[in-house]
Amino acid sequence: MKNNFLIKRFGYPYIGYSFLAFVLFDIFDFEIFATISFIATVFFIFIFRDTKQIEINISKSGLVSPVSGTITHLDENEDGFCIGIESTVLDKADLRFPCSYDEKYLQHTKGTRLQKESKLFKKLNEKLEVVLNVDNRTIKLLHTVKNSPVGIFLTDDEKQYGFMVNGITNIYVPKDFRYNNLYTGKKLKTGETILGYFTNK
Repeated sequence: MKNNFLIKRFGYPYIGYSFLAFVLFDIFDFEIFATISFIATVFFIFIFRDTKQIEINISKSGLVSPVSGTITHLDENEDGFCIGIESTVLDKADLRFPCSYDEKYLQHTKGTRLQKESKLFKKLNEKLEVVLNVDNRTIKLLHTVKNSPVGIFLTDDEKQYGFMVNGITNIYVPKDFRYNNLYTGKKLKTGETILGYFTNK
């Protein structure tokens, strides 16, 4: 079902409670707390905004970015390649399927929201693992939250599977993947920026 509102449904409680706090603090003349609550309300409206998405056709032969953010590293190993992406609160938080797929597997693990510099970041932080089977290929997406005001939300949508504010994403692809003008520091848009293509095995 299409969402005709400008705010994601799971953002309503955050916006509602912060606005209620603003009203109560303002009634009782607690100006500092009222100001903080108002800023929080505006902040939650911003991060839970449901902006119009440019739709592009995705197939099994290529990948578009599943997140908005900045590329932090491009690594190669014996199994293939890893694309690292860091998202901030200023980036659109939608998590979108990067390609058409035959099968999907999602595992959401609750946890902390420590900053990425912490030694316990990888072990304790909340994460979402997505595995896609595409024409006998396996594509793995690992999303990990970093000091975020909210956790990861799962969505039941054909093109969008989740929502993450302020996190790290690692995309693991097989060796027959070819980058499409990717480099460290490049800005990506979820569901729009083309990451690359698969060659014929």
